[in-house]
Amino acid sequence: MARGDRELHCLERIIDDVFPDGRDFGAGVVNTSLLHSSVYGFAQDDWDTLCEDLASAKPNADPSSFPDFISGDTVLEHFEITATIEGRKGSQFKRKHEPFMGSMRKGLGNLSVEDNPRAISRAFPYPNQQHVSLLDSLERNLSKHAESLRAFRVKHAISKAIFVIEHREYGLAMIEDVFGEIGSGRIFGDMREQQKFSSYRMSRDADALSILADYAAEIDVVVFVGVENIEFIKVAEIPDMLKLMPWPFVIAAGPTVELHTFLPVTRVCAPEKEGVDYEQS
Repeated sequence: MARGDRELHCLERIIDDVFPDGRDFGAGVVNTSLLHSSVYGFAQDDWDTLCEDLASAKPNADPSSFPDFISGDTVLEHFEITATIEGRKGSQFKRKHEPFMGSMRKGLGNLSVEDNPRAISRAFPYPNQQHVSLLDSLERNLSKHAESLRAFRVKHAISKAIFVIEHREYGLAMIEDVFGEIGSGRIFGDMREQQKFSSYRMSRDADALSILADYAAEIDVVVFVGVENIEFIKVAEIPDMLKLMPWPFVIAAGPTVELHTFLPVTRVCAPEKEGVDYEQS
């Protein structure tokens, strides 16, 4: 991907979630179901303003400069976090996943109808993932981008800062530790059903939320973009979010394999020539 493409792709995913009928702000256009599943700490006016900011966000003319997007006097900055070990050359996940995807696309592009193509599957085994690595990644990247925000504020008047935090990895699962203090071996019927998530959700991670809360004076909104969900968090309201979480969550990953399956689709390029395209299932 060219510089800025990853950020734009992430913003477009958010836009599709908020505006299922297209990128326009107006009555009946915003996905109101998000208010009951993915929006945390917002008053209705705050939510309407955020939707307006997202709808009018434009990429920075210089993709290498802060911020990634501008919407009036609001800035939007994107970065990624990882649950794998992260070094100067990026995370273990990114260093291995991007070559895997490139090799897979190249192999598919070289196929022809003479190859008798069938459904093709490719598996990517994940590097080791840990919750503590995710927290380290969040803290490090948040600090770095907050420094850029401070430097930008010295020369520019802005009213709001929105940080878009993307986590593209499967693997981390979450389960609420409701019965931790009670112990096991007994049944308590339907007194309290545990919350369980097959993929990571920042809204239920008290440690991550506490890290974000330290930046409440600088960052107004965090949009968390996970593999299966998007969450909108009003940073100043995190203390009240934490009050609604009386039990901690166990957050861990087992062995994880990402499977890509492609199905062949025959296309006619010209009357005398055929080819094969692949669609991902």
